[in-house]
Amino acid sequence: MKCTDAVACIMAAGHSTRFGGDKVFVKLGSRALASFPIQAVQHVDLPFGVVIRPDHRAAWASLANKGTLLLNNRAETGLGSSIRIGAQWAYKIGAASVVFLLADMPLVSPQTIAKLATTGSTGQRAGTKYPDACGVPAVFPRSDFCRLLSNGNHTATRVLLQEPSTRTIRIPEIELLDVDTPACLSRIESRLDKSANQGPVYNDL
Repeated sequence: MKCTDAVACIMAAGHSTRFGGDKVFVKLGSRALASFPIQAVQHVDLPFGVVIRPDHRAAWASLANKGTLLLNNRAETGLGSSIRIGAQWAYKIGAASVVFLLADMPLVSPQTIAKLATTGSTGQRAGTKYPDACGVPAVFPRSDFCRLLSNGNHTATRVLLQEPSTRTIRIPEIELLDVDTPACLSRIESRLDKSANQGPVYNDL
């Protein structure tokens, strides 16, 4: 499936404080954690960018060699700065919408990404359903880009996702798991196919 008017942006510039070190390159099974969202995006065949810290550029060169590396020189200011960079990139390349993903959520499926991209292509905003909120993964149409660009913090994203016009998409609970700590990594690894230990295997959409 192709959603050629949408792009994906994987946010991977965090400092992984709770994890105790850079987590995007740690092994989940036999692969780097951050390779999972990249594989899922490529399965949907979306153009994608990855927001990273400048000191990680060399390490990302091979991992995301089919994507665009977007450098965040202000990663310490929080997730909002990465969202702003992703929205700016999407705007510059003329994308109709941008799907935001987190590098530490390895179980988000291509089906979820495709659903978000398709929703964005209709001009709608959508986020995934959490127990107490609507959040990322999320898609924002081009009409939202100015609001995302005007704020360097995460507040704009949260406000937009709380608006009544936002569509909420329910996805399997397992896809919402993220890697905040080594214990989280162990829990997710226990859910992978132990025989292959390679992570999710995606069927055709």
